[in-house]
Amino acid sequence: MSSSLTWREARFVAEYARTRNAKQSALAAGYSLQSAATLGPRCLQKPHIVAALRAAGVAIMHVARPPGQLRHETPRSRLRKTLTWRQRRFVEEYLVCGNAAEAARRIGLGNDNAQSNGFRLLRVKLVAEAIAIEQKASAARTRISMDRVRLELARVGFADIGDIVDWDGESLKLRPRDLIAKDDRAAIAELKVKPGKHGPRITLRLHSKERALEALAKHVGLYRPGAINAANGNEPKRSANDILRDRLLKIANEGKKKEGKG
Repeated sequence: MSSSLTWREARFVAEYARTRNAKQSALAAGYSLQSAATLGPRCLQKPHIVAALRAAGVAIMHVARPPGQLRHETPRSRLRKTLTWRQRRFVEEYLVCGNAAEAARRIGLGNDNAQSNGFRLLRVKLVAEAIAIEQKASAARTRISMDRVRLELARVGFADIGDIVDWDGESLKLRPRDLIAKDDRAAIAELKVKPGKHGPRITLRLHSKERALEALAKHVGLYRPGAINAANGNEPKRSANDILRDRLLKIANEGKKKEGKG
């Protein structure tokens, strides 16, 4: 394989040599569903990709169905054919913004009823399935797992500002970078150090612990009816906050162990 190819181009070449399908090869190389149909044929016009394909014994034929083309339909392509045009547009916009009301506005359903229309579309079974399939494909391309998301949320939710800075009644001192753990650095949203008349001026802001903990609680199902009681079992009665913290700390520790093994 030519060393001039990027990783994505090399993946495209390998897949096209197998399928003779430009769009399918572009999807396998990590291009989005929206752009694969355009970028796949465009790849076949690049001289270094053409040369790599010829070296692999593949002749480029710019016809609708090259000989030997595999036209295997993926579940998501079959599903898309069953969606209406408006539903497909909603799925595309929702995958971009992650907000049902905003996606509804973007496809022209109006500001007044955007929230109700977005919620209604999300409850359509085919729409929900299409979104789930696309999110799963995106996670596979970007190697984002549920455990990784939970670990990042746990880093923010359980960060302690005392592990990042030291202070007394008169000054605030940033700890040396090597002494700030990776987990604690992940929680920093803003850090500025400016020279001042009486020494460096430090501005430090962490990501929202409240939002991170709320997101984690949803991830592990602690907002389900009876979830807190189930977590408590027969142990002495404890507060919901204590139970939530124990559950999330356990998830964070498991994530660290997996990351260490990786």
